Amino acid sequence: MPVDVTPTCAVLLMGLCSLAHARVTEFVHSPATTHDGRLQNRTSSAAQGTGLNSAQILGVDISDAASKSDWDCFRDHSFTFGIVRAWHSYGGFDSSAPGSLRAAAEAGYAVSNLGVYVFPCRGKSASEQISGTIDGLKGVGFSTLWLDIETNPSSGCGWGSDLASNCAYLGQLIDAGSRAGVSVGIYASRTMWDGIMGSACTTGGNLPLWYPEYPKDGTHTCDRFTPFGGWTRPAIHQYDDSGPSCGPGADVNVRC
Repeated sequence: MPVDVTPTCAVLLMGLCSLAHARVTEFVHSPATTHDGRLQNRTSSAAQGTGLNSAQILGVDISDAASKSDWDCFRDHSFTFGIVRAWHSYGGFDSSAPGSLRAAAEAGYAVSNLGVYVFPCRGKSASEQISGTIDGLKGVGFSTLWLDIETNPSSGCGWGSDLASNCAYLGQLIDAGSRAGVSVGIYASRTMWDGIMGSACTTGGNLPLWYPEYPKDGTHTCDRFTPFGGWTRPAIHQYDDSGPSCGPGADVNVRC
């Protein structure tokens, strides 16, 4: 996948972040990064679908443009929901998001099965980033706006060391989404949450949690989830970064 760069930086060097088991965000895919480039608390990549039964609802998340034929392919592989990146880590709207969502709708995906994620830049206004996302998506249907909480390597956008301040900033993001009338969810692993927000932060704990963990045996971990941040169970578990070979690179998820 292409490297996501800031307007003032030619390329972001690939590497490991300081948080244990975390992976560097929005970089070219490597053994330490996902297809959509987001940080994870991961153990190992596993074969798609292992340990899942036919009653479980699978979905993909993507950070690159997807066409109708891509979504047709996802559906043919039994992926019935999708989440699309709508905001870059450097604090700018992802212009491919509206087209990807429209293509998904053309492929028969209901709005209730489509979401977007925002990778917030800590150095910019919380409300302006949410409004920028929503304004960019006018006329396009989606059900949930997910806030991607993980280490951000983009210049001027990293989370600071003041955990209480970070927790308060998350509250501003959530409030901005609520005021705009959109459903908000949180994407975070326990490692990222504790390192960025602090274990005492429960802001957003009443919202749906999209939880990344890549178990060694390749099974989803909805029932093995360890509570944190006020959550006792995730709404979605991201368990693999090996989506179908057709279309853009995709991570694999299951509804809990």
